[in-house]
Amino acid sequence: MTIHEILNLVTPVVSAAVVVATFMIGRFTAKQSEGQAAGMLASDLGYIKAGLDDIKRKQEQQEANHVEMMTRLATVEASAKQAHHRIDKHDKEIEAIREQI
Repeated sequence: MTIHEILNLVTPVVSAAVVVATFMIGRFTAKQSEGQAAGMLASDLGYIKAGLDDIKRKQEQQEANHVEMMTRLATVEASAKQAHHRIDKHDKEIEAIREQI
């Protein structure tokens, strides 16, 4: 066997090995970059979810504060109404006393 015959046999085998190695490296790199992208996306979604949960919690607190404020306002309105009735009663009594004088 001459050197040309040996090279003719070895060259396709080496070329095939290089092609397979390049394919495997490209495939591994693609999977790794896809995994990184998926990880970043999952991380970003986690941050968004945490932000939404925080907003919901704040909204629920605001609703509770609103209900408490409305309850207190109703109490104040009732108290003011009673005070006006008492003032009106006193005004009538004062008018009655003035008429007697």
